[in-house]
Amino acid sequence: MTRFRWFVPLAFALAACGGSTVSTTRPGANGSCSVETVGNDVTFVRDQSHGYGFSLPPPSDWHIECVQEEGRLLRAEHEDQDASVSVTLDATASEEAQVTYLRGFMRDVRSILARRGMTLTQPRIETVEGAPIGVMEIRTRDGGETLLHVAAFSVLHTSAGTWQRLMVSLPSTGRFGHGDDDPMVRRAIATAASFGMLE
Repeated sequence: MTRFRWFVPLAFALAACGGSTVSTTRPGANGSCSVETVGNDVTFVRDQSHGYGFSLPPPSDWHIECVQEEGRLLRAEHEDQDASVSVTLDATASEEAQVTYLRGFMRDVRSILARRGMTLTQPRIETVEGAPIGVMEIRTRDGGETLLHVAAFSVLHTSAGTWQRLMVSLPSTGRFGHGDDDPMVRRAIATAASFGMLE
């Protein structure tokens, strides 16, 4: 039985967090994205039309789709790993500082997912190579089983005055907050930290 269905409300949450609807035709799989995999180690994703790129953690067989609907620019899923990455657009110009905007984005995600019965704990912001990266634990229940995920967040302020936002969610072994020796925590943070504007 797949447990991937809990990402459905997550996608709605990301689209609902302060972004405007992008009214364009949804392109086919991969759309304007270019995807390059180097061995089994890393997958590079670049969206030239929106000017961003990032790297995905292994394994390499992610399902990646560019979208332009409900504020979403990209979704990447790996059902076998119960993992998800989403890039969304907030087309509202804002002069907020990056860390202030990131805190607001995380607060909105927590509020929306909490209303859907998920528990979000241990939120914090780390600095990775000078960029703020948000991290939190997500707990949800599937029948009598508690499912644990680590979520990491990154935001980019574009030259057009809009914000682009990345959220990655990976399964956790439950070691979150215990010295962060859960490798998924480090993978999630590294993915969020790789989010950047293309030159």
